[in-house]
Amino acid sequence: MGLSQSQYSRREKGKIRFVMDEVQKLSQLLETTVAELFGEETTVFSNNNQKGGVFGQYVSVPEKLIEQYEVRLKEKDDLINLLKQQLNL
Repeated sequence: MGLSQSQYSRREKGKIRFVMDEVQKLSQLLETTVAELFGEETTVFSNNNQKGGVFGQYVSVPEKLIEQYEVRLKEKDDLINLLKQQLNL
């Protein structure tokens, strides 16, 4: 990757962030995708179109995005419950 051992070690420990070029090089060296390095899930959907052909769709969802979505859903439910309580008063 063109980094010294100490430079790489500091990045690995989170003291220095990898820049995008380094992440791309790392993914190539490890023979993986950048998405997999960041723990993103890839889901493949296969559907038939109206003419009988098959097409696929790939969806990549980062774990942190899923966590944030779940937090927002809970906040929404809490707000709905609070508003219902206020209406009942």
